[in-house]
Amino acid sequence: MFNLGMKVRVQPSYSPTYYDRGLNTNHDILNRWTTDNPSATMAGLMVSTPERASAYTHFSEYQTYSMLDTWVRNRNYFRLQSVRLGYRIPKKVLQPIGITSASVSLEGRNLWVFGSSYHNYLDPETMGNPYAQPVPKSFIFGVNVNF
Repeated sequence: MFNLGMKVRVQPSYSPTYYDRGLNTNHDILNRWTTDNPSATMAGLMVSTPERASAYTHFSEYQTYSMLDTWVRNRNYFRLQSVRLGYRIPKKVLQPIGITSASVSLEGRNLWVFGSSYHNYLDPETMGNPYAQPVPKSFIFGVNVNF
């Protein structure tokens, strides 16, 4: 079983109106527009002035910044979700010890993910949720015995 990617809207990595130098932020803010960086791809920081009160209100009160297509990302990835290997023990081996059938299996979940363009996130399936933890790997060993 496997999963493939899709498009997702992620949380903005910083707010152009509510920036606090005392809070942590990721490196996206280094690519914001400034007079020294006019070819930036992220919005510059804003202050409320009478000339820009309307724009400031749209970005601070109405969440306009978080709805921009800048925050739509491709989740281009391939995840091997589940692989299960099983072996049925032959009846001729089991009959002398009074077992009618038996099998053993080994299953691995979330063993491998290959993806691109999910920087700032721990896992491509958790993009859009800045508080999510990555999907853990797990191994399951199973025994099925019938008497």
